Amino acid sequence: MKIVNNNRVNLVFIILLSLYLILLIRALYLNSLISEKSSKHISKVDNDYRYDIFYRNGQILATDIVTYTLYAEPYNIRSVKKIVADLKSYAPDLNWKNIARKLSNKSFKGRVLLIRDLTPKQKLSINNLGNVGLYFHEDYKRFYPYSNIMSHLLGFVDYDEHGLSGFEGYVNKVLRKEQQIKQSKINLAIDIRVQNIVHEELTRAMKKFSAKGAVGIVMDVKTAEIFALVSLPDYNPYDPGPSLIDRRYNNKASYDTHEMGSTFKIFTMALALEKKLIKLDDMVDVSKNIKISGYQIKDFKKIKEEISIRDIFVRSSNIGTSKIAQKFSDAEQQDFFKNLNLFEPLEIELIEKSYGNLPRKWGLTRKITASYGYGISVTAIHLIQAVNAIINNGTFLPATILKGKNDNKLGEKVISTQNSSHVRKLMREVVRRGTARKAFSKGYDIGGKTGSANKVGKYGYDEDRLLSSFIGFFPVEKPKFIIYSFLDEPQG
Repeated sequence: MKIVNNNRVNLVFIILLSLYLILLIRALYLNSLISEKSSKHISKVDNDYRYDIFYRNGQILATDIVTYTLYAEPYNIRSVKKIVADLKSYAPDLNWKNIARKLSNKSFKGRVLLIRDLTPKQKLSINNLGNVGLYFHEDYKRFYPYSNIMSHLLGFVDYDEHGLSGFEGYVNKVLRKEQQIKQSKINLAIDIRVQNIVHEELTRAMKKFSAKGAVGIVMDVKTAEIFALVSLPDYNPYDPGPSLIDRRYNNKASYDTHEMGSTFKIFTMALALEKKLIKLDDMVDVSKNIKISGYQIKDFKKIKEEISIRDIFVRSSNIGTSKIAQKFSDAEQQDFFKNLNLFEPLEIELIEKSYGNLPRKWGLTRKITASYGYGISVTAIHLIQAVNAIINNGTFLPATILKGKNDNKLGEKVISTQNSSHVRKLMREVVRRGTARKAFSKGYDIGGKTGSANKVGKYGYDEDRLLSSFIGFFPVEKPKFIIYSFLDEPQG
């Protein structure tokens, strides 16, 4: 009887042990699944909005890569001196004296942060050192293969992968909020080859003329998709601190506003043609300066004879442009500027953006100075999308950095197809024999317009501080690309 009871007890024990082992294995399995999902969730920081970003030809512009953060538990460490000696080479800029002091505090039961952003190879190397008390946490880090070349466009993220600026910030604040993106990747309109060229040329020009800053934009005329957008100086997206506190690192294409100078003469000529107030062969006397409200209007290079309306534009006469502006009303000019969206907030997919400055008072003086680009401040993107509307057969489309966004948009008509053609031909003459002759090329049928504006100083316009710009497009008959660039305070 005793033996039987022992057998029964053993049998019950074996059954219970088996059940326990089954439950334990099941629990461990479920725990591994939960941990894996949790790890992915924490590392990716909500996969719904931290997407891979590609440029228009399918190459990666931004993605997440696996990294590791190294921690230490002081109460488990055997040799602080050995750990410090072993790890110094992985992060030589850290304050290792301060870290050694923290690691020596055996009463501290928490973990001490040592090194962030270690690669899998570095993790393996540190593991092989055999130090007790070190622990790794798997993280994801945003990777930008083109670094500063794309910094103003893409922006950057914080350690938790929340977008803080540029397109990354726009994804967080707008697209994620409105749930506009469902796919696992985002295709931008940017062509990195064009972006590289613009960045290289602007950097060279900025250095040559000792300019404070520069902007370059290349846009598709038909779709208003931006192929390149460069603002200088730029910054390192892995160390974006300076961009947060120094205005020199503002995005000068979408955020900073400026008086644009003679590029605004494009709008004056388009409006006057549209209202049938001028004929291109009409002659105008531009030999004498004009005084309005005590302000004297003169030309940069004095013209001593009558010239045609056509040559007023080609030779960029402020006096002639002012006389054209007097032919239309204040309201007509304001409405035309509004139709070109010069005073509307930009729709561009960046969080750094501004809108044009619409003056409260609009009288004769304002109308005339605005006709040649003074007294009104807009961003570079405002300007390029407005000029694009003039030269693309008269249809306004908002500039975008998203590929395909404008494919189904018809746009708003601002001038007739015929007058758009007239303005294109005038801009061709500017390049062929006017102020933009240096843009002439035998290989490309280019049209364009130069612009220069004195910047406002403490006591009015400063003759020594200039914004020098050019807006051009090609080919003239069927424009494909429009390009805008400026140098901020270049030195001759």
